[in-house]
Amino acid sequence: MEKSSATTTAAPAKTLTLDPQIIDDKYHFLLRKLHSLSGIIPIGVFLIEHLLTNSRAFNWFGLFHGGREEFNTAVKGIHGLPYLLLLEVFVSSCRLPSTPSMASRSR
Repeated sequence: MEKSSATTTAAPAKTLTLDPQIIDDKYHFLLRKLHSLSGIIPIGVFLIEHLLTNSRAFNWFGLFHGGREEFNTAVKGIHGLPYLLLLEVFVSSCRLPSTPSMASRSR
C-alpha cells in the first residue's frame, strides 16, 4: 500500500495596504462621489427643513392655514428637539475631508 502524499499549496495571503496613494488610485471615483454626497445630503436636509418651517408662515390659497402662530409653533417644535445642539454640530461637521490628491486631479 502506497501512501499518497497530497500536498496542498496555500494561496499567497493578500496584504492589506493602507498607502493613501494606492487607495486613492484604486477608489478615486468612489471617494469623489462620497465626498460630494457628504456635502449634498446634509445641506439638502437643512434646506428642506427650513423651507417647510418657513412655509408655515404663509396662507397657501386657503388650503393650508398659516400665519405667525403656526410659524412660531413650528419653531418651538424645532427648539424642543432633544439634543438639538449635538444634532446641529453633527450635521454641520459630517462632510468628508478632501485629500490633496483628489483636489489636484482633474478627470
